[in-house]
This record gives sequence, structure tokens and C-alpha cells, in this order.
Amino acid sequence: MKIGFQMFPLAMAKPGYDNTLLLIEEALRRGFEAYHFIPEDVSMNTQGRLFTRARLMAFDGENIVQQDDMVLDLHDLDVLFFRQDPPFDMAYITNTYLLERLEHDVLMVNHPRWIRDMPDKLSIFDCQDYMAPTLISRDRDHLAAFLSEQNNDVVAKPLYGFKGHGIERVSSIDAIMSMVDAMAEPIMLQPFLPQIREGNKRIVLFNGEVVGALKSVPEEDFRIYRDSQDLAYEPTEDELKLCRDIAPLLVERGLIFVGLDLIGPYLTEINVGSVGSLQRLNAIYNDHFETKLFDCILPLVKS
Repeated sequence: MKIGFQMFPLAMAKPGYDNTLLLIEEALRRGFEAYHFIPEDVSMNTQGRLFTRARLMAFDGENIVQQDDMVLDLHDLDVLFFRQDPPFDMAYITNTYLLERLEHDVLMVNHPRWIRDMPDKLSIFDCQDYMAPTLISRDRDHLAAFLSEQNNDVVAKPLYGFKGHGIERVSSIDAIMSMVDAMAEPIMLQPFLPQIREGNKRIVLFNGEVVGALKSVPEEDFRIYRDSQDLAYEPTEDELKLCRDIAPLLVERGLIFVGLDLIGPYLTEINVGSVGSLQRLNAIYNDHFETKLFDCILPLVKS
């Protein structure tokens, strides 16, 4: 079986942190051919076939090593993992258009069309019953009105950031407009949710089934990417109902590996592009969630 990994240069990956390394090692442990390539190297010819400069990988017992460059026909893959992080720019979007050409030949984790069309923060509008009050706008008057409605205490989020970067708790319209003026897109406003001090909850689904959850508790401020502590977490019945409600949509769209983020009762993001959490779940539960993901994927390839 041939497995492709589209990601950043392998030399930049951090052992013990980057989840894609776990997936590569799992593929190699199973005796599969594992290929690494970067999105900038993907090309398409007159016939609409995709090919790329790639490197076959091997495991020497301690490290992943790469062989010499080769030309890989991406239609020959059985599985393709889409593992590069944003920026969500035109290069990123164009790459998803190209990879869509593989949809009848290759199982993609996740489907590039829905990685493009369901940005993490905007995707919650598919689950409006579970959202906190939200405004997306660049208009000063609309933003000021929402700020006032939320008692002058909101969280402002860039729409296409990741890992919590760029998120600020703000209390004045001038602070919000300063953020707006620094970006081309609208900004997202939501009320500050004090439940964040109890932790941001991540629920991981494989092909629509809940497989694990964790809670990240911030050490100081509300941003979980700054020195947060990861703890085991058991989803509530209401949270499991959310997962059951959204699962058919995820499966229909080919979103096999998904992370739902919640603060208190509210869904804040649906993560579908280069989803993380495997390393953290493994550490908390002394398990191998990358193995569970491959166990989920392989029957889908055969079908």
C-alpha cells in the first residue's frame, strides 16, 4: 500500500510534538510505502494527472530517513494525508483545487474540498444550535454594537489563524478596529467565555466516531497555546449528542480525522485541516491513537 504525506519539509518536524511523524512511523511499521512531498512541488499535466517530486521514507529504528528525490504519480497512492498548516492563502487554496483531481483514485485524509470550504472557525455555522453569539464583520458600527451587547468583553479572532495565534480579549472598539486594519478579512467576535479557565475541550472523531477527548487548561491567560496543561476528559452526554448530530455531515464530506473544540457548552471550532492531538492523547491515555486512525482508514481504502 502506498501512503502519501503532503506537509512542510520533514527536517522541520519536531519528534514528540508533530503528529504527522506518528502517522509516518505507523505507516512504516505496517510495511507500507510512505512518501513525503511538499505542496509547492505538486504539478498537473494536460491530462489532468497530478505528479510531484517526492521522497520514499524509511525508519532506521530511531529516525525517519528519506531516499533520493523521485517523480511520484499521485493517482498511484492509496491514501493521501493532507498535513500542511495554514496560512490559508491562495497557494493553500490552489493546492486544494489540484488535489481534488484525486478524489476518485485516492482516499484523502481529509478531503481537500472541505478543508478549503470549512475553515475551522467558519465551519461552526453548520452547527448553529451549539454556537456562542458570533459576529463576523469589518464594519465599525456592527462591531461596536456587538461589543456593547456583550458588556464590552469579547474575544476577537482572525478567521484563518491557527493554534490560537492572533486571538485577543478586547474591551474597546478602537482595539478591535486596530486588529481589523491589520488584516484583509473580516474579524470574528464572540463573548469572552469564563469557562475557558476550566479548559478548552478537544473531542477527536475518526470517521464520525468519538475516539478520545482531552481538556487544555491555560496556566495564566485564556489562550490555550500558551503553557496549557492537558488533562483527560470524558465528554458529557450533551457533547456526545453534538458529535452524533454532526457525524453524518462529516462522513458525507470525507472528513475522516476531525477535532471539535468546545468552551463550556459552545462549539468554537471544527478542525479539519492538519488536525493535531494524537501526541497529546497518547501521552494522557498511554495509548497509540495513530494506530486507531490507521485501523479506521484501511477498511475505507478497501471499500
